[in-house]
Amino acid sequence: IATNILPYFNDVELMLAMDNVASMVEPGGVFLHNEVRPAMNEITSAVGLPFAQSRHAVIATVRGASAPLFDSVFIHRKH
Repeated sequence: IATNILPYFNDVELMLAMDNVASMVEPGGVFLHNEVRPAMNEITSAVGLPFAQSRHAVIATVRGASAPLFDSVFIHRKH
């Protein structure tokens, strides 16, 4: 799981990080993150962690807000 850390990496650093993550994930294992960068899908596919699914998760309910706060979560599964 990597949340709220990947936006700090440029595309080269992100590729290196995802290559490291992919080397640690066992076949059938998953990698979960909330990075919405367009390059993420291409990078994770290139390192063997193709996109599997995404979900929207409520992270907080704020009194007086028109809707709860939510985040998108992306799951990649190693084959």
